Amino acid sequence: MVLGTKRRLIAAAATVGAAVALALAVSGRGGAVGDGTPAGAARAFVAAARAGDRRAAWELLGPRTRARVEAAAQAATEKVGGARRYGPLDVLDVAAPERTYEPTDVVVRTEAGDEAVVDVLGPAGRHDALTLVRTGGRWRVELEL
Repeated sequence: MVLGTKRRLIAAAATVGAAVALALAVSGRGGAVGDGTPAGAARAFVAAARAGDRRAAWELLGPRTRARVEAAAQAATEKVGGARRYGPLDVLDVAAPERTYEPTDVVVRTEAGDEAVVDVLGPAGRHDALTLVRTGGRWRVELEL
């Protein structure tokens, strides 16, 4: 029973990790760092994740993604039982930089009101898209989990 619980915890963390890995595949290079624009927020998020800075990456996540990560942490806590309590940063996983590629361009595909989609273009035709939302005047990354 304990082994099964640990496997479920690992699976929950892996799910969150897989979503973050997609974002990590779109590393930003140079340019403005910050969350005042969709492209800037995407670059800042990827830079934080590549650096292994879970707290900074967490700050750049949107409200829907945060709610899902918090729910995963709560589920992990319930599955393992005992005194151990998991928080969002415990289940938020970041990938190593060697699993990423150097982008050739970061382009805002669409921006309408408080939502935007940023295309990150890479070598050999690689392409990833990140969805962002503006919350409290700042752009935040919403990951598909």
